[in-house]
Amino acid sequence: YMMGRQEKADPRYVGMGNVAGSAMSYAWAEWQPIKDAITLYGNAGNSWHSASGTLAQWGATLGFPLINQVNGFVDASRYWANERYVQQYYGVTQSQSQTSPYGVFNAHMSGTLYANVQMGVAIELDHDMDLIASHGRSTASAMLMESPLLNQKSQAMSTLLLSRRFH
Repeated sequence: YMMGRQEKADPRYVGMGNVAGSAMSYAWAEWQPIKDAITLYGNAGNSWHSASGTLAQWGATLGFPLINQVNGFVDASRYWANERYVQQYYGVTQSQSQTSPYGVFNAHMSGTLYANVQMGVAIELDHDMDLIASHGRSTASAMLMESPLLNQKSQAMSTLLLSRRFH
């Protein structure tokens, strides 16, 4: 599912209208050339609503043991989108510029949206469950910073999740 955007969710979206969510086709791949040490991954999703476009991510994770059941990792990834996706989520049409504080911004190309880097730990709680925590930074590309909807180049990002394996 490709998430939409609700005008009421953020003051920056006032006058921009809603972007409906959409079902999507999705492909994902992962390769571990060195098990539990190096993971290369990628995924791509194409919205069934043609105006929402295509979003993809690729990256690499380097894992390393710390102590007993605790492993550390460093992850670097990139998000890419086609021109339709950039326009739908970051563009400002002529009609939107009339009802919002923004001037017109038309996406003029596909390209990298964000570069993300994070470090974290994976704690094995038992044979079937891990607790994973990470912290890092997400940085918008120069192309994306042309959008008037962005108000900062980078921001911190954190994750805390419980992972369960089923046999």
